[in-house]
Amino acid sequence: MFVTHRGRTIFDCLRILPFAAAESLLDRALQERWTSFAEQAIYLRQYSGILSSPKVGNLLRRAKPGARSAAERLLILLLRQSGISEWRANFRVNNAIVDIAFPSLKLAIEVDGRAWHSADQSFERDRQRQNEIVSAGWQILRFTWRDLNDRPDYVIAMVQTMLRSLSRKA
Repeated sequence: MFVTHRGRTIFDCLRILPFAAAESLLDRALQERWTSFAEQAIYLRQYSGILSSPKVGNLLRRAKPGARSAAERLLILLLRQSGISEWRANFRVNNAIVDIAFPSLKLAIEVDGRAWHSADQSFERDRQRQNEIVSAGWQILRFTWRDLNDRPDYVIAMVQTMLRSLSRKA
C-alpha cells in the first residue's frame, strides 16, 4: 500500500477528477489550508510530462493568489446572466480591493465565505476594511455562498434595487 502526503494526494485527485469537481476540490483545499498554491505549483513542475496534465495547470492559473474564488465566479455569472453591466471585478477602493464594484455609483459587492472570514484576526481585518470603504463614500452589499447558490434571485434583486436607488441619487 502506498501512502502519499496530503498535498500530493490532492494533486493526484486534481489530475483525474472531472474539471468542475477538481476545481471545487482545489478551492476547498486552499480555503481549508490542506495544501497551498505554492505546493501544488511545485508538484505541477516536478511531475510535468509524467503525471501532470494541462487541466492541473489551468486549475492553478484560475486559483492563483488574487484570482477569483468559486463564490466570486458564481456572482459574476449571475450578474452576466441577469444583464447587469458596468461593474468591475477586484476593484481598488483606497487600500482595499472589493470583489465587485460599480465605480460610477460607488457600490461595492463583497462575497463572504466562512473559510476566509471565520478566524478572529481575519474577521477584525474585514471590519476595518469595510469601515475604510464606507468612509470613502461607498455602499456595500454582502452576500454569502448560500445566498449565491440557494437564493440567486434574492442576490440579483438586491443588486438591482441598490443600483436603482443609487442611480436616482446620482
